[in-house]
Amino acid sequence: MSLSPSFSIKSIPIYGDLILAPMDGYSDQPFRWLCRELGSAMSYTEFINALDVLQRSPRLLRRLSYLPEERPVVFRSSTASQPAYWRRR
Repeated sequence: MSLSPSFSIKSIPIYGDLILAPMDGYSDQPFRWLCRELGSAMSYTEFINALDVLQRSPRLLRRLSYLPEERPVVFRSSTASQPAYWRRR
């Protein structure tokens, strides 16, 4: 690891220039840990669907889990156009 950060995101220093992109179904905690061991400086979680947050989906905690060694880690949320769900609200 470099002694000085390659860049910063606001006040968060990023040490390195490899970043793991968010990949739904792949960017789970074991995969992110492996990528970190191979040189990734920052990781994204799997996409978190906004509806899963609203509905408190059981899979949400698994997708949000990370190890302290993974920091910095980014949580990526997404929404889909689901008019039928929003009409029920």
